[in-house]
Amino acid sequence: MTQFGQYQKPANGKRLQGLEAVELPPSNEDLDAIAQRRDERHSDEILLAELSKLNALDYGKRRKAAAKKLGITTATLDKIMAERRVRRSAQTGPETLLPHWDVEPWHETVASDQLLGAIVERIRAHVVMNQDAAVAVALWVAFSWVHDKAAVHSPLLLVTSAEPNSGKSTLLGIIGFLARRSLPSVSITGPALFRSIVKWCPTFVIDEADTALVNNDDLKEVINSGWTRGQGVVRCDADTQEPRWFSTFAPKVIGMKGRRLPDTTLSRAIIVEMKRKSPGEAAQDFRHIDDAGFARLRRQLHRWSTDNEAALADALPEMLPGFRNRASRPTGIYYSRSRNRPASRGSVRPGKPPRPSSGFVRASMRPPGRS
Repeated sequence: MTQFGQYQKPANGKRLQGLEAVELPPSNEDLDAIAQRRDERHSDEILLAELSKLNALDYGKRRKAAAKKLGITTATLDKIMAERRVRRSAQTGPETLLPHWDVEPWHETVASDQLLGAIVERIRAHVVMNQDAAVAVALWVAFSWVHDKAAVHSPLLLVTSAEPNSGKSTLLGIIGFLARRSLPSVSITGPALFRSIVKWCPTFVIDEADTALVNNDDLKEVINSGWTRGQGVVRCDADTQEPRWFSTFAPKVIGMKGRRLPDTTLSRAIIVEMKRKSPGEAAQDFRHIDDAGFARLRRQLHRWSTDNEAALADALPEMLPGFRNRASRPTGIYYSRSRNRPASRGSVRPGKPPRPSSGFVRASMRPPGRS
C-alpha cells in the first residue's frame, strides 16, 4: 500500500507523490525503443508499398520472404495486398492493360451521324454486310463508350453464322479496335470474367464462344446476370479468402458458329447473322493491326461519349410497336424485321424477335437536342 508523502514508480511510468501523479521524462532506453518501433513501421510501410506495385510473378517470388520479414503469415500478406490494390484502383481508376486503351479525346465536338457513318464505312471496308447490320454494330460500339454512365441494360452483341469463314472473326477484330477498353479473348471462364470487370472495366470481345460456352454454366450465368445494372455474383476472393460481391455489368460481344445458346441468353442479345461472301463480292483484307484510322475513331468516340453521356442517361427512347420487355431495351437501338424482306449477308436480328409490322432497322443514339 502506498503511503502519503512517499512515492514509488508504477508500471505506467508515472511517479505518485502524495495524491498527484507526475510524468517522468522518458529514459534514453525508452527513446531508443520508440525510435526503433517508428523505424520498423516505416520500413514495413516501404516494403508493403513496394510489394503492392509488383506484378503477379514478381510478387510470387518475394511473397514468402516478405511475410517472414514482416512477421506475418503469407495469407495475411495476401489479404493486405488485395486491400491495397482495391484502394489504389478506387483512387486512380482501372489500370491500362492494352495500348489502344489510352485514348485522348478529339479536339472538337463530334456529330453523331458523321461519327456513326465513319464507323459503318470502316466496318464495310473489311466485312461484307448490309448497311442495316453495319449501323447496328456501329451503334453498339458507340454504346460501349457510354455504357458506364448511361446504360441501364447491357445487350449482348452476338455475331454468328451457320458456317465458318463468314467474317465473324474479322468483324470482332474491328470491334476490338473501336469499342471502349476492349479485351479480346478466344475463351474466358466465369470467374475470370467478373474479376476482369472489377479490375479493368473492359468491353469483352469473345471469339469462338461456341466452344467457350460448352458445359460452362458459370460463364452463362455471368453473361445473363450482366443484363441489368447493379447485378453481380458473390464469390470467394482468391486473395483474401473472404466472400465478395463482383459486378457482371459490362458490354460483351461474342462470336460463334450457330446459336446453341439458352433462350435466356438469346433474349438478351442483338444478333448479327453473317454469311460467306459470294464470288462477286470483295472486301479489303483486315490485318488485325491497330492503325491511325482506328485511333482517330476512338478519339472521336471518346469526345462524343463525354459530350453526350449525360443526355443519353436521361433519354427515354420511343419503342417501335410490337417490342416489349427485353426486346425493347437495348439503349437507344431499335430493331424490327420486315415480313417481306429476306435476311441478307450480315443481317441483324434481335433475340426472340416479336412480329412487328414494318421496317427492317431503325437505329438512333441521338439524344434530345444533340446532333
